[in-house]
Amino acid sequence: MKRTLQTWVGFMTLAVALGGCGAPPPAPPPTPKPQPPPEPEPEEPKCEAIRDACKAKSSTRVPVPDTDYVFTPPEGWIYAKLEEAAVAQVGDEGPVLVLTSFVPKDKNTSRERTELAKSFAELVLIEPPRGLALFRAQQKQELAGLKMQFWEKPNAKRGGDTGALLVISADLEDRQLFGVGFAPKQDEDGTGEILRAIQSLDRETDDK
Repeated sequence: MKRTLQTWVGFMTLAVALGGCGAPPPAPPPTPKPQPPPEPEPEEPKCEAIRDACKAKSSTRVPVPDTDYVFTPPEGWIYAKLEEAAVAQVGDEGPVLVLTSFVPKDKNTSRERTELAKSFAELVLIEPPRGLALFRAQQKQELAGLKMQFWEKPNAKRGGDTGALLVISADLEDRQLFGVGFAPKQDEDGTGEILRAIQSLDRETDDK
């Protein structure tokens, strides 16, 4: 009897063991690979260098350094808010406008204007005419609410083009607004765009 009982126990143990040997459980699903983080949006250029190649829109307003004035560059022109000046140009050739400001050192600003005109002409690759001197203004006109002085000096060069160097100046309390422009001789559109940009000068206020 004892032997028979052991035999049954052996059979039951075997049956239990065999009962657990069915199909293996399904493998767990693979762990999903972590997705790479989304690429950051490219930063908008600060337009603080000509190489940023920022193109002006109709809504673009560019500050004139050290003043509360802004102006609208011609639409489609490349502009830059440099530390020393604001620049708007078609490219390295053709029409260009530079606007800045300075504090006169004495009442006779002729020499200062002349040196500034040469310096900013060089900045935008304009070769000024020989013997450039900015004494008495050739024309005075109120423009953009400012009493402006104008000089127009022929035989300036930029790239392969010859044209007039335009220089403007206007009193701003303790500073003077100052600008240099160039357009090829036959480029009436470029000349018009420069004058419209000057005319767009306006004080920037908090409510705008």
